[in-house]
Amino acid sequence: MLKENDLVNVDDLTSWAKKHDCKVMENNGDTYIGNPPTATKYPHFHIFSNGKTNLSVGSSKNETVGTNQTIAPEKLRQACERFSQWPIVAPLKLAIEWVLNPERNN
Repeated sequence: MLKENDLVNVDDLTSWAKKHDCKVMENNGDTYIGNPPTATKYPHFHIFSNGKTNLSVGSSKNETVGTNQTIAPEKLRQACERFSQWPIVAPLKLAIEWVLNPERNN
């Protein structure tokens, strides 16, 4: 059983997202995870080539939720609260819930 504050590897998130109908797109070394039809449409995860991960809900509306190719569930929970006025829908919402679930599995 994972603890709530355990870091989640972005490769695990990417793998889960692909299996659960999220759109995953690579662009210039960065990875985007979002809702179909395009992963770059807001909201989305933006995983930078330097290992930083943001949750973005709009232009200049983003929060860093991880570094070093990992996501910190607590930072993600705080970002979701901060951005609660912008709706995040499935399948991206399910990917966020998966990260936040301390009993997650692939």
